[in-house]
Amino acid sequence: MTETLITFQNAALIGLTCLVSGMFCGAGAFAAALEIFDKEREPQMDYEAIQTELDNEFGTPAEVIAARMVR
Repeated sequence: MTETLITFQNAALIGLTCLVSGMFCGAGAFAAALEIFDKEREPQMDYEAIQTELDNEFGTPAEVIAARMVR
């Protein structure tokens, strides 16, 4: 069996590899924790813009009452 010579450069390379892989693992764990424990945000809807789009698509509320959105 041959003896292994660990130089400063080899130790620095091993340390850098561990640091980088640890950063990737930490970032993945942080993203998973945010996905699990973060509050779910309510979607922000612009009701007037949606109603205008529906009116343009289906006609004005006087013409098509069924296209009117109910809040």
